[in-house]
Amino acid sequence: MKMEKAAGPGFESRRARLFFDPVFFTKYITFERENLMVLNMGDYLKYKEYRVAEDRRYAKTHEWIKMVEDDYALIGISDYAQKKLRDIVMIEEPEFRRYSKGERITVIESIKSVGDVYAPVDCIVVAWNENLLDNPALISEDPYGDGWIVRVKVEDKAQIEDLLTPKEYLELIKEEESGSRI
Repeated sequence: MKMEKAAGPGFESRRARLFFDPVFFTKYITFERENLMVLNMGDYLKYKEYRVAEDRRYAKTHEWIKMVEDDYALIGISDYAQKKLRDIVMIEEPEFRRYSKGERITVIESIKSVGDVYAPVDCIVVAWNENLLDNPALISEDPYGDGWIVRVKVEDKAQIEDLLTPKEYLELIKEEESGSRI
């Protein structure tokens, strides 16, 4: 496998290194594992060209969920999922109703494929990102920010704890990329 080398000050070697940027007070940590470099820049874990936001949980079907207030959360698809779909051209407007964990909320269409977006937990869709009607590419441009898909009321917060942590999701990506996942 090809190893990526992070650019910038403090990344002169491939060995584990801790670097403090005095201007931005940003902590960078790199570590090498199984000939792969993973970069932790505080907000994201990174494997190859894929970013995994650390402030949310993930489903094995590549959706993320982030609690935003009380019982409300945003749901979107991961950077990995949007890069696999490529060139997103349309997203269906979801129905405003209750969804069970694993139930399809909406469909994303790209030039070459179609992907379903599933509910990672039992929830009620209360809003959706209407900006995606005119600009579905927002999902590709900013999957963890402006590319969110739906806002939901979570019915059982305990289900969120059953989802993958960012580190576990990163391992899932590695398995899928190596072809070892069935």
